Amino acid sequence: MTQDEGDSDFHRDWSAARAGDEAARARLLESVRQRIGSFLERRMGPAARRLSEVEDLVQNALLDLHRRLERFPADLAEGEFAAYALQIARWRLADLVRRPGPVEGASKGPAEAKAPRERTGVVTREDERRFCREQLDRLPESDRLPLEAFHLRGLTVAEIAAELGLSREAVKQRLVRGRRRLRDHILQGRTES
Repeated sequence: MTQDEGDSDFHRDWSAARAGDEAARARLLESVRQRIGSFLERRMGPAARRLSEVEDLVQNALLDLHRRLERFPADLAEGEFAAYALQIARWRLADLVRRPGPVEGASKGPAEAKAPRERTGVVTREDERRFCREQLDRLPESDRLPLEAFHLRGLTVAEIAAELGLSREAVKQRLVRGRRRLRDHILQGRTES
């Protein structure tokens, strides 16, 4: 099968799936199953594997993808669809490792009070989030707004373009530029602290 034939199969299934064809939806999801599985196999560490099987996480990512299909643009390309699928898998993996696990010793009765741990020099996730938010706020509005809409509010490029009155290409360029500037701010901020 040539690349053009694969693209036309994807576009045919994509159009049918958007029209409500469940078989086309199933084919689309199946087309990214192996890619999601390989991605998660590479990324899941021992802690994540103790919490979930890879296949369970793949199923959850596919379910999320299925629920979000209507939100994707009508003229979506096959590569963009795969990128969305992998992003959803990333989110699922992040949710898994953030989820609080069972409390050790919970069945042994009341816990003994422990002395507070010394936190000198320890950076928490909340510290990292606050630092990243501060760096994001330093960006010009033209870079900050698309980044916030895409990464924090979960809007698609098409939705951001409509909201900001820009072309989709302009939104994509601002996202790339904004990510680059944010990375530079973060790296600069870390060397200063």
